[in-house]
Amino acid sequence: MTTQATTEYQRQTTAMERLFTRSPFSLVTMVARIKGEVTEEALTVAVEKVQQRHTNLRVRLEDDDGHNPWFTSDGAAAISVEVIARESANQWIQVVGETGKIPFDFEKRPATPISLPNQIRQPRHRPTSPTLETTPSE
Repeated sequence: MTTQATTEYQRQTTAMERLFTRSPFSLVTMVARIKGEVTEEALTVAVEKVQQRHTNLRVRLEDDDGHNPWFTSDGAAAISVEVIARESANQWIQVVGETGKIPFDFEKRPATPISLPNQIRQPRHRPTSPTLETTPSE
C-alpha cells in the first residue's frame, strides 16, 4: 500500500462538538454483516484507506491551556481493529455491550474502534480410528 504524505490538521471543536466531547454517548456502534470471509489484514488495510480519505478519522482530542478541546492529527494513532473468534450467531450483541463498557482514550486515537466477530467456524467431520478403551477387571 502506498502511503501518502499528510499535512497536520488542527481545529478547535465547535460548541455542539464540545457538548459531546469525551462523552460515552459520543461513541457510536455500527453493525454490518459481511458476506464471505474477511481476514484481519484485509480489514485493517480497508480501514486505513478510509482513514486516509476522511480527516476526522485521523484526529484525536487535545486540550489547550484554557481546557478547550481541539481536534489534532499530530500524534493520532490508527483506528484499532480487533477480530474476535465468533462463537454464536448473536455474539455481536455481547461484543457491543462489552465494548461500550471500556473507557475510550480520546487523547490517543480517533473515536472509531472496530471489532469484527469473525465467521463461525464449523468443525469438519474427520473420520477417526476407533479406539478401544479397556479397564482392568477387578
